Amino acid sequence: MSEEAKKNFELLWQEVKSGRHSAVLNLSTTMSTALPDDIELKKTRLVALINLEKYEEALNLMQGYSGFDFEKSYVLYKLQQFNDSLEISRSRNEKPFRLLRAQTYFRLSMNREAVSEYEELLKIDKDNLELKINLSGSYLGPGLYDLTLSHPLFSSSNDWELLFNKACALSELRQYSEALSVLRTTERIISENKDLNDEVWLVKAQIAYVFHSMQDMDKAIEIYDEIMKSKAEPNIKAVVKNNWVIAKNCESKLGIKLLNEALHEDNKLVGLQKLGILQNIGLLCYKKRKVTEAYDMIKNCEAIDENSQRLGFFKTYVLYKEKKHEEYKNYLLAKDKPWAYGLLMKLLLEQNKLQDAEKVFELMTNAKKEALDANDYMEISNLLEKAGMNDKALQTLEEACRNYKNKNLWEKWGNLLRKTDKHEKAIQVFEDYLTKASDSGIIANLVLTAAGIKPEIAQKWSSKLPRVNIKALYNSANSVESLDEIIDKLEFANLQWKTKTEEKIIDEVQKKKRKRKHKPKYPKGFDPKNPNNPKPDPERWLPKSQRKEFKKKGRKKAPKMKGPQGVVLAEAQGQEVGGFNKNPSTAHTVAAGEGKKNKKRRR
Repeated sequence: MSEEAKKNFELLWQEVKSGRHSAVLNLSTTMSTALPDDIELKKTRLVALINLEKYEEALNLMQGYSGFDFEKSYVLYKLQQFNDSLEISRSRNEKPFRLLRAQTYFRLSMNREAVSEYEELLKIDKDNLELKINLSGSYLGPGLYDLTLSHPLFSSSNDWELLFNKACALSELRQYSEALSVLRTTERIISENKDLNDEVWLVKAQIAYVFHSMQDMDKAIEIYDEIMKSKAEPNIKAVVKNNWVIAKNCESKLGIKLLNEALHEDNKLVGLQKLGILQNIGLLCYKKRKVTEAYDMIKNCEAIDENSQRLGFFKTYVLYKEKKHEEYKNYLLAKDKPWAYGLLMKLLLEQNKLQDAEKVFELMTNAKKEALDANDYMEISNLLEKAGMNDKALQTLEEACRNYKNKNLWEKWGNLLRKTDKHEKAIQVFEDYLTKASDSGIIANLVLTAAGIKPEIAQKWSSKLPRVNIKALYNSANSVESLDEIIDKLEFANLQWKTKTEEKIIDEVQKKKRKRKHKPKYPKGFDPKNPNNPKPDPERWLPKSQRKEFKKKGRKKAPKMKGPQGVVLAEAQGQEVGGFNKNPSTAHTVAAGEGKKNKKRRR
């Protein structure tokens, strides 16, 4: 090797140690012209390209060379070509490959595979906090939320990221008050550490999302506005803009503008986030009857992940609204996924196509064993029960309870068994649940079911019920309520009673305020303290016309005229009252104005 080459290698090594990647890239590129086949030089250049995030150039550099499996898999992962990356990393079991594989599973929403991979890695490195955080994030997938809360990783840790992931799981399980409590604790931990001040906006965004899920839009929008005006990271602001548009139900140009801003490349959103925003743009376009633009959004979503469940719901919605029933039916059947069969079943049951729904149900049970969401299982079982397909509903609930330790699912399963007179199976279901968790509502259901068939079991479990009035366990529909429901009702009744009493008190106070005290009015010169001095006038209550003081002095009045108008009294004319008139008769006298009727008028 020449002296000049040695100097270049020494200079290159110094640049590598100092972390000046652009200088490393320039120098290694210059040196590669003289040494085109030097693998180490090529690898140095490759690492520089990766550190400078020039992934396309890095991928071109690796073409035709072997020995760069990890670098190639990593570059493909960064280019979001996750399936190609996974194909390389699956064939290797070294730790770097396993870490990359676990993260790729997570990005592909293959949460169960990611969880198992991280669990194996944690057995090797128990104290690795980054692995714990990645594992907790992998648990935030459908079907894994219940496992998150029971996992020992979340029970004792005070790390803010683990607490944040726990709160996310609680919010997905709709335990909103618990989620808010954990998020407030997380916010307090961050505020105590000055180095974590920028992370507070992530927590605030999740708090706003919880309020949004609770339909408390005013609080959610207030926090969203605060984050959009803050110096939060671009990806957080992008998600918040998307949520703000939904919370405000903004269907104007402003809504589409904000969603397009959220999709900007600088925001560095993950695939699921991009899919959500594209879906919302498509929905807004469709509501404005811009159908072609909605289909364009579907194509953009398919370019990111054509197998996404979220995309499937979006595309099915558009096809259903366009009444293209055969198209969405074929689309969902081609997916061969439980969620697709479940969605198709819902649509068919809503249209009362029971035979078609039954065929889809058989396909769903024979599909690959991937769990539906607990809420989907509940909804499908309710629809099947409503359609009178009780056996299918029971089969759905049985499969659901294999995957979830969800109290509502187990209670629904047991109650439906009771309803269909399968009491022994219902007893077994309730007892199986109670071996895993204790719940007074399930115990009460078990006692009620076993009372008529197996009294010894009812007696055994009744001792474990809390001391409450048994009559209070029944509502008007003769169904058993849980203790929590009873307590909630009692608290609600007590609250109503308090509010009514408070309202009564307020009304009484207001009535007293309304009654103004007027001083009584007394006659002039009257002293209420000495009422008989002077003595009151005895005629004070009589009308003035009847009092002596106001009576008119007696005087003769002219006689009142009675009879028809113009008649004069007989006494006034000197006639006898009741006699005939003695004056000459006027019967034949011509009245004034009478003359010849045919007299001509003057012209």
